[in-house]
Amino acid sequence: KNKNKNKNNTESREVRIGLAVQMLKQLIDALGKVRAEDKAQIPIAMAFVTSKTNHVDLDDDNRKSEKDRYRFLLRRFAGLETCTSLDHLSGCLVASDSLAQVQKLNRYVSAETHDVVLDVLTALMLRINRVGLIDRCVAAAVELIALLDALPRSDVHSRSEKVAMQKQL
Repeated sequence: KNKNKNKNNTESREVRIGLAVQMLKQLIDALGKVRAEDKAQIPIAMAFVTSKTNHVDLDDDNRKSEKDRYRFLLRRFAGLETCTSLDHLSGCLVASDSLAQVQKLNRYVSAETHDVVLDVLTALMLRINRVGLIDRCVAAAVELIALLDALPRSDVHSRSEKVAMQKQL
């Protein structure tokens, strides 16, 4: 009777370990899907943010302003004016005068464009951070699966495997 109880407890333990491994594999699959979605969105957001902050609208009714904008673009093309970069923009996220920091590099960025860019940039940074967190979670889950697989099998289970192997021989 005591042996049956131990056998049931051991089998129950084996089942729980098997379920844990199965759930960890499902977690890894789900995290992989989120990671893939984030990785696909990151370059799109990066291109959007840099293009919006480097854009100079030439459709201005004011001829003097149009001339200044062309001059600015020609100076940028000649390397005399700087383009905004993702590094600069990510620093602007924490700056109290973010709009002024962006306008130092492109004075033609409007406040509305700046606000949209900051929203997208914030989402971009969160996605980049989430990819790193997912990588660490997957690594920990894989390590845990390896540890669970390395647990010694129960004596009852091992004996039944031995008997099955002997029958096959």
